[in-house]
Amino acid sequence: MSDRAVFFDPTHRRWWWIKRVGTLLGLLAVVATSVWLVSLFTVPLLPGVPGITGVIRRTLRRSIRFPRHQSQLQVYLLQRERKKLLAAIADQQKIRRARTALPPIKGGGIVAAFYAPWQETGLNSLRANASHMTHLMPSWVHLAENAKGLDFHDWDPVLVPHNKDALDIARSNNLNIIPVFSNAQMSDFDAKRVHVFLTNPKQQDLIISDLRRWVLANHFQGINVDFENLLEGDYPLYLPFLQRLKTAFAPYHLVVSADLESSAPLNWRAVSSVCDFVVVMAYDEHGERSKPGPIASIGWYRDILDRAVRSVPREKLVIGLANYAYDWMQGRDWADPLTYQGALLMAEKYRSTEKPEDVVDFDADALNPTFWYVDDNGKEHEVWFLDAITAANQWMIAENYGLRGVAVWVLGSTDPSIWTFIHRDRLTQPPNMGVLRDVSFPYDVEFVGDGEVSHVDALPTKGSRSLEIDPQTGVALDENYHAYPKSFVISRTGYKPKQIALTIDDGPAEPYTDDILDELKQAHVKATFFLIGQNAERYPYLVRRIWNEGHEIGNHTFTHPNIGAVSASQARLELTATQRVFQSLLHRSTLLFRPPYNADAEPNSAEEVRPIAVASE
Repeated sequence: MSDRAVFFDPTHRRWWWIKRVGTLLGLLAVVATSVWLVSLFTVPLLPGVPGITGVIRRTLRRSIRFPRHQSQLQVYLLQRERKKLLAAIADQQKIRRARTALPPIKGGGIVAAFYAPWQETGLNSLRANASHMTHLMPSWVHLAENAKGLDFHDWDPVLVPHNKDALDIARSNNLNIIPVFSNAQMSDFDAKRVHVFLTNPKQQDLIISDLRRWVLANHFQGINVDFENLLEGDYPLYLPFLQRLKTAFAPYHLVVSADLESSAPLNWRAVSSVCDFVVVMAYDEHGERSKPGPIASIGWYRDILDRAVRSVPREKLVIGLANYAYDWMQGRDWADPLTYQGALLMAEKYRSTEKPEDVVDFDADALNPTFWYVDDNGKEHEVWFLDAITAANQWMIAENYGLRGVAVWVLGSTDPSIWTFIHRDRLTQPPNMGVLRDVSFPYDVEFVGDGEVSHVDALPTKGSRSLEIDPQTGVALDENYHAYPKSFVISRTGYKPKQIALTIDDGPAEPYTDDILDELKQAHVKATFFLIGQNAERYPYLVRRIWNEGHEIGNHTFTHPNIGAVSASQARLELTATQRVFQSLLHRSTLLFRPPYNADAEPNSAEEVRPIAVASE
């Protein structure tokens, strides 16, 4: 028998191969482990869904409907009219300087802002700018459709829970809360219900009593009446109603104010004699039901202002300034209202291959910005909007008259730069045009589309613009956008009329998930289960049953934290760890995610948007 080892290899060739294969396997193990670790912090690559995760590409088509060139004659006439305008503004500024010796305005200045509960970014704007204001004017109460009572659906904290937040913000900033009482039904002002109301004095007394009781119970400071679109024969009946309202409110030291339409055949002097102050709505020169045109051209605005100062005592006159847009589409006899940010999104979205300065035109006659675009269906659109530059021009002119203050329509719709000069501590100071060159949305959220499926399309970015300022008056004669400002932009999809989606959160769990699945199976109903990763790991058979019975599965994080309050890396880990559980159990991934606790279909702060942004990566 030989003493030689069975596996002895005198050439050492086997050992050479063992070392190299072992080294190679070790390297592969290290790479695999590294890839696995990196994958936990990397959002899995999932197929794109057009309109949700993918950008819809558009082709640029030239519009022939809205030419922007002007003839030599038009240029000459424009220059002549502009010269007259600037001369008139300069004369007004001289008069203002001469008035500095007059006594101060009674009751102090007013910086008011309207708040619409349906304006999704309004609460965030209120939170950011309440310290600039003196009055909050929320649209909380309406005349009922039958004109026999009050409609509080926009006030009800159960239906609109953010109203409590609005109250807390207003009171912590010592604002006067003056709710708006209107005849609005959705976006329309109903003339019929006002007619029934104004022709029935006894019904007026009952409603005034209810209104006063509500104002006192909630410790508000008064009421603002916004009756619009009245029948021509009802305008003479409006004043007696205001007199009844004032008589009922005055003993309780409650304020009564009224909003005045620029085109309404109403006696402004008589209305102001009854009210503590009036808001002249110096906008909607062209509106939802008119042909396309500027919302408040500078010449038209001056005419409205001149009428106001002739009719209303300056200590009662508050000028209403707006920041929003109208979008008129070819072949349609009405305009779609947009926010300032919404208008710029349309400009960028549909004319993405062009520079902003070549898209937005600051009309030299109206001194209002405008642009055109062609939509996905080949329809041509004309958009006019108001921004901080138009508001600065308007307020600079209004200051010459020594008004009591300004009211902004509407929180959440404005160019945020207006709050650099609309300020309760700087009401008598002219706007600083220099600071208006930069625009940013540090807090706002803009929504595009309808539905419950959300995707973050853009993160906040700063915008910039250059201005041409008249050296004599300080009025901005031209502006050019060089970069569009952006807030968080969230696209929403999935809306289908008369359909609902059933969703169930936080499972799977025993015995509840089994019971729910039994009920759904019996009713032949499908649902979407947003599952917690660690629960899915604990009950894998329930995850498989959910999937096998035809239901959808979504990601609800791995440990159910407040994902808006954790670091970005931890948030990604929460999402990807849960995704790995689904992949291991079902060999599938999910596109759906719902954050725990703090974010829903209407996030209105950076904290609430952050988890959606992480999931959208």
